[in-house]
Amino acid sequence: MQPSAGDGPDRRLAQRGAVAVVVVVVLLAGWWQTRDRSSSDRASPARSAAATASTASATSTTSPDPMCAPPSMAAMGGHHEGAATVSQVDGRWERSFGNPDPHVDTSSVPFDAPPTDAQRKAAASFVAAVRARATTKGWADPAAAQRDGYEPMQTCSSHWVDRRALFDDRVLDPDHPEFLVYAQTPEGSRLESVMFAAATADAHGPQPFGSLAVWHYHRADGGLCMERGMLVPDQTTGPDDCPAGTEPRQRTEEMLHVMLDPTGPAFATGM
Repeated sequence: MQPSAGDGPDRRLAQRGAVAVVVVVVLLAGWWQTRDRSSSDRASPARSAAATASTASATSTTSPDPMCAPPSMAAMGGHHEGAATVSQVDGRWERSFGNPDPHVDTSSVPFDAPPTDAQRKAAASFVAAVRARATTKGWADPAAAQRDGYEPMQTCSSHWVDRRALFDDRVLDPDHPEFLVYAQTPEGSRLESVMFAAATADAHGPQPFGSLAVWHYHRADGGLCMERGMLVPDQTTGPDDCPAGTEPRQRTEEMLHVMLDPTGPAFATGM
């Protein structure tokens, strides 16, 4: 049967209407998706900031405290806050900071005695040799320090010890320092100083640089378990139950820090 002349325009009009509906639906769907993406984008900075804060928190909490392992050493940081007590002990000068478990500076000359020109020159030469050695050996990288025989004094300690150097008879040897001290930062370990130890647990450190380089020790009124009176190993018990190979001590050996930052003081005791 032939369609009437009026049927053609109506059909075309209906088809156009259907197409228009489809276009509107597509446009609405696209707008809705764009709206969702925009909302997600606005929320993402908040999520990103939260993630950053979480990462920063994790980083900061994983940075160990410099003397974190033995509980009795928790108070053994720098004690140069407040007034010091100065006294003479067996002909030597002692300057004590902090209580309990004080940090004690010890010197064969008065603390305010001016160094001679020869002592100044000797100190400058010694410090230059220590810093050069640390640079050439690459000890800023803990892996290089480990290669040369250094290991953390405790599991999470910033003090790395070379046991061979600690228990030999050399003192103030720039080529064989007893300890390397790393500052713990959110970015990782940073080599801060080289530390020298006296020859034995009860020996006094030599002072070829006069009052420029004052030795110090840490007193532990609660007691420490120490190997040969020179090394504090990992421990979970108190001094009444010291691990095999250690014995209770009330103080550390004398020690001396040479700082590696050329813009600051060459020697430091408050550590």
